Amino acid sequence: MIIGSIYLYILLWLSLHAGINNDNIATGIALVIYTIIGLTAYLYGTSSQTRGLYIYGGSLIGAVVLRLLLVEVWKMQLEWRIVVFFSVGILLMSTVFFIKSRR
Repeated sequence: MIIGSIYLYILLWLSLHAGINNDNIATGIALVIYTIIGLTAYLYGTSSQTRGLYIYGGSLIGAVVLRLLLVEVWKMQLEWRIVVFFSVGILLMSTVFFIKSRR
């Protein structure tokens, strides 16, 4: 399942970059989608006590954050960098409030 999902992530990345002329928009959409998938797996893993999904979601979120901090911060234009960092940050902060409200 993990190898299949990695294949789908690569396919999504390449499809977005082939279909959208602006690389900044394609990268931003892909990273936001990866964040949503990672947060969904993380939340489902914590609520159902499934350790594998919990680790999978957390590692996907970690990969997105590392990609943002190490690669995209240097490659993206300033306005797209702000939009993508803001979007991912809002998603991550909303997750904290969602987890807090469940307890």
